[in-house]
Amino acid sequence: MASVEPEGRVRLPLMRQAWRCASFLHWAYPPHQVSRLIPEPFELQTYDERAWVGLTPFTTTLDVFGVLPVPGPRRFGETNVRTYVRGPDDSDGVWFLSLDVENAVNAAIGRLMVPYFLADLTAERDGTTLHYGGRRRTRDGARAPGYDVRLRYEPNLIERQSEFDVFLTGRWHAYVQRGPLLGRFDVEHEPWPLHRAELMGGHREDMLEAAGIPSPAGAPVAHYASGVNASISSPRFLGARPRR
Repeated sequence: MASVEPEGRVRLPLMRQAWRCASFLHWAYPPHQVSRLIPEPFELQTYDERAWVGLTPFTTTLDVFGVLPVPGPRRFGETNVRTYVRGPDDSDGVWFLSLDVENAVNAAIGRLMVPYFLADLTAERDGTTLHYGGRRRTRDGARAPGYDVRLRYEPNLIERQSEFDVFLTGRWHAYVQRGPLLGRFDVEHEPWPLHRAELMGGHREDMLEAAGIPSPAGAPVAHYASGVNASISSPRFLGARPRR
């Protein structure tokens, strides 16, 4: 279940990552606009009868088996579009609609299980002001999905995270699908050091639309965290999608 503390230990990680300068921008949607993107047997999770879709930019490292850095830049940008589901194992977690990353090896490995794309990304912090931007790479030179946003976060940490804060950020599983096969990655890291934030300006262009989500209306619910160190398990097989 969504919680501040991790659900369990990842003792033999497939990957270790150091997530830094992480922001969470979430917009509310009518559930039917998001549930159509969720394959059976996963079930869309809602809060206050609304689905929540997040744009989550950050920087990361990637060590395979916890000790082998992938080739390319040691630290690189990543931006995810995500929502939240309950799986056939009755746990809940993240469902990724897209993942954009600067490291070509990370993109190639990740694409075996989830929708990774190679992109040029930036993540900058100046005091309490944050600037994130990026654009997906294309082979034919066509204009690709991209975004550019500026945020400002409150200096003080959230002392006691609300149920809603935890729903949006306290996730310890990521579900994947490869063909008919279903799997789950487990995640362990220290609690997010969350700050409240607000969007100051910028544009999302069609980053969310490229993931199949209508362009959002209104300001997002925003959080910022300086970072955590994450251990990620090998995928756990959950069976196959039901045949129609």
